[in-house]
Amino acid sequence: ILAEINLLDSEITDKCASSVKEMIDMTDSSKTLIIIITFIFLGLSITIAVIAAGRITNPIKRLTSNAYEISKGNMEVEIKISSNDEIGELESSFQSMVNNIKEQSAAVNMIAQGNLDIQIIPKSDKDVLSHSIIKVSTTLQNLVKDLKSLTDSALNGLLDVRANATIYNGGYNEIVSGLNQTLDAVIHPIKEGTLVLQKMAEGNFTERVLTDFKGDHQILKKNINTVCDSLSSILTEV
Repeated sequence: ILAEINLLDSEITDKCASSVKEMIDMTDSSKTLIIIITFIFLGLSITIAVIAAGRITNPIKRLTSNAYEISKGNMEVEIKISSNDEIGELESSFQSMVNNIKEQSAAVNMIAQGNLDIQIIPKSDKDVLSHSIIKVSTTLQNLVKDLKSLTDSALNGLLDVRANATIYNGGYNEIVSGLNQTLDAVIHPIKEGTLVLQKMAEGNFTERVLTDFKGDHQILKKNINTVCDSLSSILTEV
């Protein structure tokens, strides 16, 4: 009986040892599997991160390059809409900005060529450049209108007509004021000479042009005064 007990005890011990060994082997296998799975997930994560970073950084790099070209005045840039996400919205907004700059540049070019009948619609109340272009066009239209009015008046003999320089600012005011002063300088000698000739027609040969002028106006003054002196001398002799 004792021998059988010892044999049974030996078998139980062997089975326990075998079970412990199997458990140890299973634990080592599990660790290995966990490590393998961890590396797989890590590799996938890095791959996904690289792809995601590329989808973000590549469009931004293109936009940065386009922005640099625009800063140099090159509007012939191509904006590619690469996605429908936030990056795509950024690219779309950038394209709208480029289109707006092109529209405004075309309007300014038309004004430079003398075409003041431009049609430009501001994108908002804060679209300062578009509003400024419209203001420049309107001011130039008014300036052309006033200059044409002065020309027509002078051709029709209305020499007292002047443009209202007070409605203009800066250089525009200087242009209109200068033109008014030019007309004054041209017309004043004519008016004074006309007044003297009118007095002569009325029989008064004592009037003379007294104001000192420059250039051809001074010659006109001398000629009128010479005529007055000559006629006065002839009438005195008679």
